[in-house]
Amino acid sequence: MGIVILNASDISKVSPLHDIGIVGIADGILNIPGKLTQEEFNTTKSHCKSGEISSAVS
Repeated sequence: MGIVILNASDISKVSPLHDIGIVGIADGILNIPGKLTQEEFNTTKSHCKSGEISSAVS
């Protein structure tokens, strides 16, 4: 992917941010115990874009 992690310390520093976009997904979808509908699944897939925007602003 073009990204090189040099050591475990780097991983521990960035790992809390790996899924930052998930905060934009409603708890009602995140806490569904069973299989998601296609619409719910598509909503969860959007968290990548939210995280991308969040990290660009920071």
